[in-house]
Amino acid sequence: MRVRTWLLVMLPITALADTKIVYKQTVNGYTAATTVYRRGHNLRLENGNSATIFNIDERRAYTLDLRNRTWTSQQPDSDPLLALAMWIRRPPRVHESGKTVNVWYQTTDTGERRQMLGHTVRHLIYHERQTAEPGACATNVDRTTDGWYILNAPAVFYDGFTLTASHRCQDKVIVHGTRPATGVALLETVSEGTVHRTREVTEYSDRPLDSHLFEPPRDFRRVEPDETWAQRMKSDCLEMKRALQSWFN
Repeated sequence: MRVRTWLLVMLPITALADTKIVYKQTVNGYTAATTVYRRGHNLRLENGNSATIFNIDERRAYTLDLRNRTWTSQQPDSDPLLALAMWIRRPPRVHESGKTVNVWYQTTDTGERRQMLGHTVRHLIYHERQTAEPGACATNVDRTTDGWYILNAPAVFYDGFTLTASHRCQDKVIVHGTRPATGVALLETVSEGTVHRTREVTEYSDRPLDSHLFEPPRDFRRVEPDETWAQRMKSDCLEMKRALQSWFN
């Protein structure tokens, strides 16, 4: 949806050096490959025959069809009604639950070191346990992460973005221990209940990237989004209604 896309783009992103990461992620036996390019604030994600570009410098989002060599573009300023709705929307209200959530972090550095993709990596295992009182916003969590991480490197993964809702729920959180700044995981397995997710990096590079990666290729053909004028107007009016309701809910 167009609105959700631009909510993602407008989220703050910390500037980083040029980075390219290719990784495969397996969740309970299902595997998918992803390529991530990052240059400053700009981001490009490739999955299979599609790519999504968030060009913060130009305030645009692009969607590329790599098989058919076509692209579409979205720009908030070109849709006045949507831009107005986003401007008048009230920031989310915070609901205090009055309940307590305890979070425990325990980190184990096994002391193991080895070379992966030309980098020295360390073996870390950390356990996260979260217990919430009945009626709290949060839920109980028991998660173990086992991985190999590049020393002194900032994390550069994108598991998704959080969309803000009209209301937020907040607990009193008590943290025991410190969650580690692990760095870039070249191999990592996260286990939570019956769900097991493994992410393995097959390529990692911090060489300078071509700025053209963050704009549509010149030999691609531009197409209009699969949305009629009436559908677009209906969607924009719905967002305007939500924006107005945010002041009374």
